[in-house]
Amino acid sequence: MEGDSFQQDRKKCMEGDSSTAYVSLFTVYGSAAQLEKDPLREMLKSEDASARKAAIKAIAQWGDEEAVALLAGLLHDRESAVRCAAVMAVGKLGVLAGGHLQTFKTMEAEDSDAQVRAVSKWAVKQIGDSVLAQHDGIISAPSVSSG
Repeated sequence: MEGDSFQQDRKKCMEGDSSTAYVSLFTVYGSAAQLEKDPLREMLKSEDASARKAAIKAIAQWGDEEAVALLAGLLHDRESAVRCAAVMAVGKLGVLAGGHLQTFKTMEAEDSDAQVRAVSKWAVKQIGDSVLAQHDGIISAPSVSSG
């Protein structure tokens, strides 16, 4: 069947050297949530920084607490480009990333890389704005009158 061939090709791509390109392609089109999760989790452990960055961007599209937990593990990666990608990805998850606000504040002040410090500053604002928006939504929710 044609569908079986596609699944086999997809599996080959995730196993081979082209996995980073394959994941990046799905990510660019906003379709990374369709990818199998286990290979992405494995890519986070890759020695190749570009593979880790591709996995970060894909996992961020999950948009859930599992994504935040996995991505937070790369906030202290040895490669500044990977740290940047992780900060950006977690920061985009807004309220879900609220538990990492202090980490971002510390990174903003202390990271050895200027770009990581700048992105961390953005993440602090992004998360703070998301938390405030959620808080305002709760406080300013319209009251329902029984009438």
